[in-house]
Amino acid sequence: MTKSATRPAVPTRARGAEALSIVAETRELFEEYFDRTWLTLLVDDMPIDRALLRDIRRLLATRELYPGDERDLREGAQALSLFVFEAQRRLLPMIRERLGISGLAPTRRVADSTQMLLRRLVASAFPDNLEHLRILSERLEASLR
Repeated sequence: MTKSATRPAVPTRARGAEALSIVAETRELFEEYFDRTWLTLLVDDMPIDRALLRDIRRLLATRELYPGDERDLREGAQALSLFVFEAQRRLLPMIRERLGISGLAPTRRVADSTQMLLRRLVASAFPDNLEHLRILSERLEASLR
C-alpha cells in the first residue's frame, strides 16, 4: 500500500483538533469583522459566486468533526482562500471609494460626519483584518493536508 492509501479519511484527532481551533479563531474574526452589512453590500458588487459565502459559513459553523467532514472542511478552506484572494484583488484597492470616503470620488462621498468616521475606521482596519484572515486560511489549509 502507498502512504496516501493508508491515510485516514478523517483527520487524525490532533490534526482535527488543530483544524477546529483554527476554524474557531477564523469564526471569531469573520463574525466580528467580515460578516457585517457594510461588507455584504460591498461583496455584492464583486463577481463572486454566492455559493462561496455559503461554503464559508458552513465551514465556520463547524464545531465538531464527524467522519466524512473532511471534504466540507477542505471546500470551506478553499472558499475562504478564494474569498481572501478576490477581496485583496477587487475590494482592497478601492475600499475607500466603495465606502464613499475617498476624495477621488466626490460624487459618492458620505455627508454624515458620524458615518464618515465609522467608514474611515473600517477602511483603516480592513487591510490588517484581511491579512489576518489570509493567514488563518493558510493555516487551516495546512492543517488539512
